[in-house]
Amino acid sequence: MVSPIVKAMTPFSIFSLLYMAAFALHMTEGVVEDFKSPALTLAFLFIIGILGFASFAKKLRWFKAQHMFFCFLMLSSGYFFLFRFPDVENHVNLMLYLNIAMAACLVVWAFGPRKKSQEEIFDRIAPFLRSAAVITYFFAGFHKINSDFFDPHVGCAATFARLILDQFNLHNVAVSASYVPALAILVISTELLGGLLLLIRRFQLPVLAFLWGLHGLLAMVTFPAFSALMVPVLSSFIPKNYWQVIIDNPVSFFHHKIHRVYVYFGLILATGFFSALYFEFFGLPPWNLNFLIGLILNVASLIFFWPIIRTLLSRKGPKWPGVPIWNPALPKYSLLFLLFLIFFGMNPYLGLRTAGTFTMYSNLVTEGNQSNHLLLHSNALKVFDYQEDVVELIEISQNKQRSRDSYLRTGILVPVVEFKKHILDWQQTGAKVPAVYSYGGKVHTTQDIVNDPLWKSVKPNWEIALLDFRVIQKQGPNACRW
Repeated sequence: MVSPIVKAMTPFSIFSLLYMAAFALHMTEGVVEDFKSPALTLAFLFIIGILGFASFAKKLRWFKAQHMFFCFLMLSSGYFFLFRFPDVENHVNLMLYLNIAMAACLVVWAFGPRKKSQEEIFDRIAPFLRSAAVITYFFAGFHKINSDFFDPHVGCAATFARLILDQFNLHNVAVSASYVPALAILVISTELLGGLLLLIRRFQLPVLAFLWGLHGLLAMVTFPAFSALMVPVLSSFIPKNYWQVIIDNPVSFFHHKIHRVYVYFGLILATGFFSALYFEFFGLPPWNLNFLIGLILNVASLIFFWPIIRTLLSRKGPKWPGVPIWNPALPKYSLLFLLFLIFFGMNPYLGLRTAGTFTMYSNLVTEGNQSNHLLLHSNALKVFDYQEDVVELIEISQNKQRSRDSYLRTGILVPVVEFKKHILDWQQTGAKVPAVYSYGGKVHTTQDIVNDPLWKSVKPNWEIALLDFRVIQKQGPNACRW
């Protein structure tokens, strides 16, 4: 028996559940890595589950998938902006950009001159997803074209190779320094060229297969949340005839046919509930929970994509025609979203943000007069001086309970905008922080930097609200960090 829910599924409703699952997995990863409140995670997972299933309940026909998804976009964006922004991960910045773009599409659709279908909604939002994928991969690769990325000791290419080997218990396999340059070129080519090849229809299928495989591997190594976000983002490249292949192949569950996306959605939610409950009652588990989360994500993805995989391997299915990146029917002002994302990716070279701008694990240095980037070594594009306005920590003693404080240590340079965030945190907690620091060419000693004349008048402003910087090493190759 085929459930009415299966018959009612559309590419938009399927995508919306995939996207909501990505947020759920982000909350789960947050519990695992940052020991965030399990109770808060449980609350969000419960709300996401209600939204996801309520939109297809028979008695709530007025609450359609588009209503559910708009509520979710407001909820997730509100959480990030109220509690996390601007110090958020790269994939969260991407999610916020997509949230705003998709919410705008839904508003324009809702107040349009005539009643339209969910198919048109997806035709409106898919170009933003596709173009965001291209821009994200491009900048992720472009930022890595720097000398330190090729370093055999601290370069992220070598670091991640060791991390992957360790994750799969291949501790005896050494990463030879002679292989690191080739490995770095491979990583850069995968991201830079892979993103650009998505622009060409005939290359989209092999590139998608490779990228999904890559994210599947990385999900089990270090960051499943980013991999989970790329599942719905890359799904926007699925042609309409293959969306139908997914819809026409539900799974059997107690003599009922249910859509595969609900298996995917349910597995991700169950993983989140399990992780949060375990942390709530037992604390840190004795096993590698991140590996388990990544493994479950891969199993869920395999179940979801299996009809497509089986059809392609049989060579008897429909042709994969590819999809255009952009929809020319969209208003021209929609291109402003793309220009903003490009501007955001260029932030480090302009002298603005150095964290969260797709610079994850890139070893990029743009601070000072010269960059380690091989193409933009002279910092010719820099127009702002936020990266040069820094505090040098000579001695500092504070309670490092906040995750932000874990980056503070002696011998580093901290951009003033970032340092002011610490001051505001300490003001709120009433902390007394003795420190010796250098600023403006002078060395300062204080028993309480919170009430130091230079910093006691610090107040929130737009720079603190929008900008995010990495701490700066004084010398040596730049370490591999997010």
